[in-house]
Amino acid sequence: MDLKDYLQFITVIILFFVILWAAYFATKFLGNLQMNKSNGSNLKIIEVIPVGPQKTLQLIRIGSEYMVIGVSKDHITFIQSVEESKLTFSEDHKVPFSAYMKKFASKHHDSNNKIGEDIDESKQ
Repeated sequence: MDLKDYLQFITVIILFFVILWAAYFATKFLGNLQMNKSNGSNLKIIEVIPVGPQKTLQLIRIGSEYMVIGVSKDHITFIQSVEESKLTFSEDHKVPFSAYMKKFASKHHDSNNKIGEDIDESKQ
């Protein structure tokens, strides 16, 4: 192999990383653009329950009204309106990722952690 072959190889490697970099940032940009478009305050999906393959019941809020719709691959069907007073909203209990990491790290150092034990940052 001579110098020309090495330069061609290095050029191909550089082009590969440039294409990877461009694909990453294009995907990130398009994802953020789509996310910003969907941050409306008048329409929100409250709850989704799968009822079959590619079929769901969805509780949605449009303005101040709540509706149940059926969504399938090809159709959206209005089922009924629901009064807000008849709904019960559960409080979101989201466990931060750092709590999972702390539990994982302490599992190797502490034998008190049992598999399946609830992770709750307030206990730590």
